[in-house]
Amino acid sequence: MYKLKITLKTNKFNNFLIIQKLLEKLKKINILKKLKISIINSPSDKKKIFTVLKSPHVYKKSREQFKYVLYKKKIEIKSIDLISLLYFNLIIKNYIPNNFNIYSKIIKN
Repeated sequence: MYKLKITLKTNKFNNFLIIQKLLEKLKKINILKKLKISIINSPSDKKKIFTVLKSPHVYKKSREQFKYVLYKKKIEIKSIDLISLLYFNLIIKNYIPNNFNIYSKIIKN
């Protein structure tokens, strides 16, 4: 039994929704029906707020805040066949937009 663990990270929520639609389409492909795909939601998304002073001197009340959110999605795929896992990994890497960070790991039980 082999496991493929894929972690996807992005800072745009629209791309995050694209991934969910892609995974639903991939489940319908005949070759991948042998795979057991489970989506593990991350407990919380990382949020950071940066505060910058507009004026370098006395005016402390004039501040500007920037918000940065990092969305995370974990996918775990189990299969007996290693080739099908590698094929699935190639499909995911080809169809995911460029602004994603993709981490994949194959584990043998």
